[in-house]
Amino acid sequence: MCSIKFNTLNSQSNIITCQALSKSATQAMPVISHRQGTPIQAQGAPLMSDYILLTDGSVHAQTKAGTGASLLIRTAEQTLSMETLGTRIKVQQFTDTSSTKLELQTLLWALSELPKDCDHLTIYTDSQNIINLAARRTRFEAHDYHSKQGLPLRNTELYQAYYRSTDPLNFELVKVKGHRTVRKRNQIDRLFALVDKASRKARVVGKVK
Repeated sequence: MCSIKFNTLNSQSNIITCQALSKSATQAMPVISHRQGTPIQAQGAPLMSDYILLTDGSVHAQTKAGTGASLLIRTAEQTLSMETLGTRIKVQQFTDTSSTKLELQTLLWALSELPKDCDHLTIYTDSQNIINLAARRTRFEAHDYHSKQGLPLRNTELYQAYYRSTDPLNFELVKVKGHRTVRKRNQIDRLFALVDKASRKARVVGKVK
């Protein structure tokens, strides 16, 4: 189970911080991190084990075929050139899916490939459904993943897989506002635009990296 904190960063993005309740997770994140007995000074600077994950998906409503795209980089690498970062984007094809389902499928696929040295992760998504999952968990579990009408929830298995995948993680979940004008984009917006473009392009041409 995770401890959840929800804040509004600004009018254009929201953030959820989730820290797994492990032996050390009930304490504040340390200023000093120790690696093999060697202290590493953090003090606001990103650690080498601090990662950023951006995911997005594109689905063809008629065929229900979709493509998810993800970009996983170390926080310190986000200032690399767009050309370099573009080559790091991965895509994956999904069938019999929908826009809501695809966003979850893509995130779960990306989380399955996290490196073992990931101590902290910031996930960027434009999916409001994913952003809301933490707040909806108590009700889901209290009603055994059934609606008020007593019907099984659509995507129950994906919701449960999401909780299983994220419970052990120390992560932040950030809502990005999609399709901003180029002039108003910050670095994260530009990276997210690359991921969005990759998912759309791969869906059209049916190409998987």
